[in-house]
Amino acid sequence: TTIDLVVNPLPFIAEPLPASVACDDDNDGFGVFNLQEYSDDILAGLTDVVLRFYETFDNAQNDNTAEQINITVPYDNITGMAELYILAENTVTGC
Repeated sequence: TTIDLVVNPLPFIAEPLPASVACDDDNDGFGVFNLQEYSDDILAGLTDVVLRFYETFDNAQNDNTAEQINITVPYDNITGMAELYILAENTVTGC
C-alpha cells in the first residue's frame, strides 16, 4: 500500500508584532483596544489566515473557543500591562 503525505505550511506572521496602544483617559491603567484593527495590522494583507485572541496561554494553546475574545467589539484590558495570546490558522489548510 502507498500513501501520500501532505505537509501544509503554517501561516507566517512577521515579527515583531506591531504595538497596540490605547489612551488611558482617566489614569486607571485601563484602556479600550480595537482588536479587529490590530488583527488587520498583524496580517498586513495576508489572506486565508484568521487570528484568534485569548487572555491566557492555556486557552490559546488548547484553542478554547469558548474563551476566545470577540474582536468585533472594543476590548477592555483586564490588568494594567496585559498580555494577550494569538492563535493564527490558515483557513485553507487548517494549520
